[in-house]
Amino acid sequence: MSSPKGARATGLVAVVVVDDDDVAREDIARLLEGEPDMRVVARCRDGHEAIATIERLRPDLLFLDVQMPGLDGLDVLARLSMNPLPEAVLLTANDPRAIRGFDAHALDYLVKPIDAARFGRALDRARRELRDPRRAGAARRLAAFLAASAELAIEPSALLGRPSYLKRFLVKTGATTVVLRASDVDRIEAAGNYVRLHVGARSYVVRQAISRLERSLDPAAFVRVHRSTLVNLACVGAVEAHAGHDYIVRLTNGTRVRMSRSYREEFERRMGSSSA
Repeated sequence: MSSPKGARATGLVAVVVVDDDDVAREDIARLLEGEPDMRVVARCRDGHEAIATIERLRPDLLFLDVQMPGLDGLDVLARLSMNPLPEAVLLTANDPRAIRGFDAHALDYLVKPIDAARFGRALDRARRELRDPRRAGAARRLAAFLAASAELAIEPSALLGRPSYLKRFLVKTGATTVVLRASDVDRIEAAGNYVRLHVGARSYVVRQAISRLERSLDPAAFVRVHRSTLVNLACVGAVEAHAGHDYIVRLTNGTRVRMSRSYREEFERRMGSSSA
């Protein structure tokens, strides 16, 4: 396999194809083999493999499935630290009307099975973007895409007809925007019109009412234990009796959270469902 550096030295575009479907992945690679200015430098089966490969090979262009188990294509994009980011053509099995939101933020998208003419138009668009010496397009579009989904309190994958549960938060801390995975948040506490997201010893403030935020979170992952507190069920270590018929939820990191008696029944139901 040629390295990306070798590909660029001969004027070729280095491409990584990411799809958990073997047939779809090889179809894309085969189409690219017919393009004299493109070189497939890697094929990846899942999001974890994709992140490691992309960071190592630093390709110019990705063909990226947005509906993979575990880490999906959007998770992959959000976790990449390389600069500049590669351009990304997103792959989906859904009708294009369901992914109209991608147009403004991804370079392009393709609906599987891939139409050769549509594939050609996506490549032409990629070529034009890659010739831009500023190469800020991918980073700008990704930031806009994640910011839009955070502002709307929806998961971007909802545009694909999947459940609209929030999977990540964008939190501004000074000049930096931090991307937090919802699964890493151990508890959420209300503070007026804001909430405080706790991730281990650190916390982040987001302008959002806790009642609205609760509706956007996966009910199999987060549960209300107090009118001002949500906890991540995956972080619960034990429940202890407390004075006044209330309870204490002890998280795996040692944090103790008060649980009101009125929330215990729902808490136990959710805990039972999450461990079933």
